[in-house]
Amino acid sequence: MTAHDPADSLAHVRFISAGAGSGKTYRLTQELERALVDDRIPPSRIIGTTFTVKAASELRERVRQRLIAGGHVALAEQTAQALIGTVHSVAERLLRRFAFELGLSPELSVASVEDGASFFNQALDDVLAPNPAAVRRMNGVAFRLGIEDWRADVKTIADRARENDLSPDALAE
Repeated sequence: MTAHDPADSLAHVRFISAGAGSGKTYRLTQELERALVDDRIPPSRIIGTTFTVKAASELRERVRQRLIAGGHVALAEQTAQALIGTVHSVAERLLRRFAFELGLSPELSVASVEDGASFFNQALDDVLAPNPAAVRRMNGVAFRLGIEDWRADVKTIADRARENDLSPDALAE
């Protein structure tokens, strides 16, 4: 048995990242057409994501149009099998499709902003529960500084650290 390098399983994955108006949809259309026609990848094995519903619809339609223009009508019809959509919609479809394999219920619901805050506060409570003296100190400092909700400030710091990909060590610095 040989060792498996997880990076090998992602060797065929292409990430295309670019700013607004830089030709992402055009490039993605070309890449998808090449994968379907030249590389003969079945549409059911294609995943294409964008950030907006408009861009996803445009991508799906452009791919179909190019395939039809190239004489690949049957392949164009099969593109409905490809997962092309927003990051959110594709992730949701994958979670539903593989829910049981992941040990999850196929019944999904999107967490609201309020739910996210509640989950964060629960996690913070779980971390702080073993140390009630620290919580009392934080409450005392917040009171003296006139901070009404120090937990919200901690959440803001955690959000910014995550957005900037800061490691725990870098955050401590």
